Amino acid sequence: MPIKDPRNKMPSRGDSWAYLDEELCFNLWNETGDTGRAQKRIEEMGITNPDTGKSPSRPGVYIAALRWISKNIEDARQRIIAASPPPPPSSWAEDKLFYLLWVLERMQQSNVLGRRARERFNQEVIGFAESYLTQEEYQEFLDQYSSIVGESELQEMLT
Repeated sequence: MPIKDPRNKMPSRGDSWAYLDEELCFNLWNETGDTGRAQKRIEEMGITNPDTGKSPSRPGVYIAALRWISKNIEDARQRIIAASPPPPPSSWAEDKLFYLLWVLERMQQSNVLGRRARERFNQEVIGFAESYLTQEEYQEFLDQYSSIVGESELQEMLT
């Protein structure tokens, strides 16, 4: 078996989407309301994967947008609210608890983050919840969050 040159390592799964601007993907998804339409807009802009020459896939746009949301929880929430058509604002984004759980659910479904990034994300989510939720909402959040990440992992995060 030949020895592989360590300088020629294959890109990790996360690196394959590095060409996508995460904030752009989020903004287009938020503006159009659909990752398929966002993907079409990115294709129209001429953004392609430099390795394949193809336009990004719908899941690629979705993952990039979720990565941006995971790093900018409150900013994303505010942008979603601002993009909501008046008069009734997007109540799910207005409700901070519901919004947080929505973000967590998407993160778990897509397994967007690696272990270390997920640990940082979990810490940021806990900090966000402590800062922005009422005591009752925070307790409800912890109860639901423990069902997502597991009781032992949650206790580890809180210590």
